Amino acid sequence: DQSADLPERVSENIRSFKAAHPGEQHVLFGEAELSEFIAAHFDAEVLSAFRTLRPYTYKADLAKYCLLYERGGVYADLSYEFLRGVPREKGRLSVFRDLLSSTPWDTSLGVVAAPMRHRAMAKAIELVCANVKREYYGPTALCPTGPTLFGKAIAMTCDPEDLIVGEAVRLTLPTGEGEPAQKPSHCLQHAKELVAIKRKRGGGPVSELGIG
Repeated sequence: DQSADLPERVSENIRSFKAAHPGEQHVLFGEAELSEFIAAHFDAEVLSAFRTLRPYTYKADLAKYCLLYERGGVYADLSYEFLRGVPREKGRLSVFRDLLSSTPWDTSLGVVAAPMRHRAMAKAIELVCANVKREYYGPTALCPTGPTLFGKAIAMTCDPEDLIVGEAVRLTLPTGEGEPAQKPSHCLQHAKELVAIKRKRGGGPVSELGIG
């Protein structure tokens, strides 16, 4: 069990992912495994970009595109607890409009489902490599590799019928009797139904999940 040595909060999130996506193989990747995967499946430019990118979140963004391009399936950050599966249809890309908007097309990278070899992933990889080559950082941290770039790649390669689109929202979730009121939580929803709840604040550190 890959989640055996992880903090309980993370293990619970993984269990919720598996329950919401029965039949899917679940794989965890560390930095070394990601580097090996990219070296095995992509050219030297992509591997060089992965090794060059700082901070690690930028590396992780490029790795997400590479994994989804080569393998397809569902990607989810460890911070998400799932209430139901990501809505999917054959040949379509499932995404969520981002909560933090630096542009009208910002698209969350926290949870994504894609067919293998999807053109939006290929375009995202191309754009990341171009940004690394020209040392482009943009006006916000979302621009070089993240939601701004991902949304741009989708807009350049997809028509509306190619997509299943949900949205990131802030919701105040109900509490049990006698429990203190909660602050609004970052959630993902599709057709007004909750799909997942982020158990980490915004761009907060992974230490909030018990990861050192």
